[in-house]
Amino acid sequence: MNHKVSLDGLSVCIGMPAARAMHPFVVKSLLATQAKCHTLGISCNVIIVADNAIVEWARDEVADLFLKTDSNRLFLIDSDIIWKADDFIKMLALSQINKVVCATYTAKIERPTFYVLTEGEEIDIDNYGLLDIKGAGLGFTCVHREVIEKLAEKAPRVHDDIEDKDLANIFKVGITEDGKRLGEDMYFFRDIKELGYDIKLDPNISLGHHGGRVYKGNISDALLLKKEVTILGLYSGKMLSTDIKGEVWTLGDFYLPYPWLENIDRLYELHQQSSTLRESEEMRGRFNGDWKEKFKLAKKFIVDDEAWLKHVDGEKIDYDKLKAKYPLDFVCTIDIMIAEAIDYGAEKINLVGVYMFGDGHEIFIKSMLKAVDYARSIGIEVNCPFEDEWRQYKGESTDIEYLIKCRSIK
Repeated sequence: MNHKVSLDGLSVCIGMPAARAMHPFVVKSLLATQAKCHTLGISCNVIIVADNAIVEWARDEVADLFLKTDSNRLFLIDSDIIWKADDFIKMLALSQINKVVCATYTAKIERPTFYVLTEGEEIDIDNYGLLDIKGAGLGFTCVHREVIEKLAEKAPRVHDDIEDKDLANIFKVGITEDGKRLGEDMYFFRDIKELGYDIKLDPNISLGHHGGRVYKGNISDALLLKKEVTILGLYSGKMLSTDIKGEVWTLGDFYLPYPWLENIDRLYELHQQSSTLRESEEMRGRFNGDWKEKFKLAKKFIVDDEAWLKHVDGEKIDYDKLKAKYPLDFVCTIDIMIAEAIDYGAEKINLVGVYMFGDGHEIFIKSMLKAVDYARSIGIEVNCPFEDEWRQYKGESTDIEYLIKCRSIK
């Protein structure tokens, strides 16, 4: 639904703490935004507080300088955020409806990861597509002057020796009731909530976060508004980290092709027929070094052999339940994982890094295609990059009964 919101009466001050030199992309965003505001007749001032490594002090200085202007909006932007001028204007327009509006950005790690504090597991979405939240990063936040004024009135006054002046200590860090650190961003939003204001987040704005390179992501994907699972195989050729979306389910050897992978929702080790090799601490020999620490990166560890559970916390897969519910072959780990994703309620399944071409793998390809076709037949979207090649593969095998027997599916 499209909404028309007037830009009349808006005047904005961009406040940016900058402890280090800004990347050219950030400068480009800033210049494009000033030009856009000029075109639309919106007064736009810029406050950059440089060379202050203590970010909450720098933000206090920004707020103090803002209150000395006539601007009615403070737009807080971090000096490593890359944005589009149109998104800046959109946020200004939304601030005519909500006095505190923000957009969020991924952390500087491979898999898009967002830090947003919500009221509970369910998030309310208003008529403008905005989410009700309790807090997020401050790097792209538009605040009405009224809110900053009330925060300044409530905050204690401190003396800044560097600038030799007194100012309101609006931004501070602390400790939560359960003993966790509370950063200046979440503390700021907590104070706003205590004043009785709502905090709205626009999930449709995508921002860049510069840190050696530009990290990108969209929180709408991270929120799993569509329940999505990426089944990550061990073929890393032609694969980018951005191909990994939704929950990540992968295999025990993941740390060999993907040493950078840290956020794993499920880790599968399904080779029941070789269980006698798993009784030793060596665990079949190929697991060495810090493999146990790598396995701990997974939220869930799923096996079909209880011998694993002597070494790593996990749970045993229920083959009988899967066989009773789904008409699949269950002859390789991937088609079993597809069945698990169906059982989990996934609306989209991505097969990333699942190659499977090789001697004796014809039966695996056949079983995976059967699982893919079944998932689609019940309305699940499946992304299968090697599907065309699999369907053209002419190899045949008669080993299916043996493989099924090895899986103890009778």
